[in-house]
Amino acid sequence: MTVYATLCFLLRGDEVLLIRKKRGFGAGKYNGVGGREGEG
Repeated sequence: MTVYATLCFLLRGDEVLLIRKKRGFGAGKYNGVGGREGEG
């Protein structure tokens, strides 16, 4: 099964927009913005 996913790093000048994961693997860690694409 193939899973398609995205991971983006949004930049403005010398700043990078990151999110802090609330649950699951890596909870409490910072990450880029992204996700998985659903079937259909």
